[in-house]
Amino acid sequence: MVVERARKPCAPPRNKVHGFRAEGFRHMKIVIATDSFPPRLDGVARFLFRLLPALCQKFELTILAPKFPGKLPNYPNTTIHTFPLIKWRFGDMYFARPSQKTIQHAIASADIVFNQNIGPIGYAALRTARRLNKKIISYVHSIDWELTRDALGTFGFLVGWIIKLYARWFYNHCTLLFLPSTSTGRSLNKNHITTPTRLIPLGVDETLFTPPRSKARAKEKVGIQKNSIVIGFCGRIAREKNLPTLATAFLRIHQNNHQTKLLIVGEGLANEIPKHESIIMAGSQQNVVPYLQAMDIFVTPSLTETSSLATMEALSCGIPVIATPVGALGEYIHPGKNGYLFPPKNVDLLAQKIEHLIMHPAQRKRMSTNARNTILAHYRWKNTVKKFITTLTQFSN
Repeated sequence: MVVERARKPCAPPRNKVHGFRAEGFRHMKIVIATDSFPPRLDGVARFLFRLLPALCQKFELTILAPKFPGKLPNYPNTTIHTFPLIKWRFGDMYFARPSQKTIQHAIASADIVFNQNIGPIGYAALRTARRLNKKIISYVHSIDWELTRDALGTFGFLVGWIIKLYARWFYNHCTLLFLPSTSTGRSLNKNHITTPTRLIPLGVDETLFTPPRSKARAKEKVGIQKNSIVIGFCGRIAREKNLPTLATAFLRIHQNNHQTKLLIVGEGLANEIPKHESIIMAGSQQNVVPYLQAMDIFVTPSLTETSSLATMEALSCGIPVIATPVGALGEYIHPGKNGYLFPPKNVDLLAQKIEHLIMHPAQRKRMSTNARNTILAHYRWKNTVKKFITTLTQFSN
């Protein structure tokens, strides 16, 4: 176990602190337990990366996280404990070896444990919080049994069934669950998870994820010819993301349209993607905005999702989306308005939808405007942050 930072809580000043009224206020202490954290940049880590700057202004934070290679982000009023990774991994899933002594010491003085995963760190935090009679809130980022089933291939069904039973036990021992979508709640209900829930939809920082002033210049900025038609994906390269379906559909289209490029931003199981001169593997990027802005069409071919933050970010950048109707995607992708839906693994229909948008640039432009407006109307990040802070504060009382 490594303590990356151990800062003493700031004494409450007599005026405002970082935009919050601090006079006479004792910082509520929150322990955040997560099995994914920067510098790894999957959905959970990116979610925390954007949420923590607001939380550390309002609360005193202790973070329990795995030690991934690279530099950790820096937050005021925050202590970060990291734990070494074990040697084995499953697909692109990594697990840490938490220190029970460190976890108990951190949770003993906490008001709330805010959990992000059901992995080893999340499990240790849950058991400790229950033993110390602490409130524990879990944010349900994914339907873990579906993710495991799709990620592990041959043994996925059996392992997914075991994870389903474990997730039922885990979530039913929490005090409250935060849900990103109504579809997530339906999945939990089907698994007989009865813990009280609060709906806090994910949002996007629309001031950061914006359409480019010039699509041509946006493409040149990331090294792509300005007259190319760019089909894109951003996220973990994992089996449940089903990228072979996207790659197969792209190569079929590329046979008749050599101006097309497939831009994949992310890291993971790169061998899932065939090597081709028109398939651009950009790798993991700290700032994905320039790459999104270079895309003409965004594809989410996933087998399982909850909300898909990456898809929302693409919409915010004014990109029409073609996606599978999994999780909440069917709730905010409106066929013919801001994108299209297609059945999972259906290469033929995906290729047809992509080709249709390539051949109809005027429709693509209209859908681009509608994509951006979807986020502005319903999924602003500032609303997500406000709900998190309000609910955490109310729940501690």
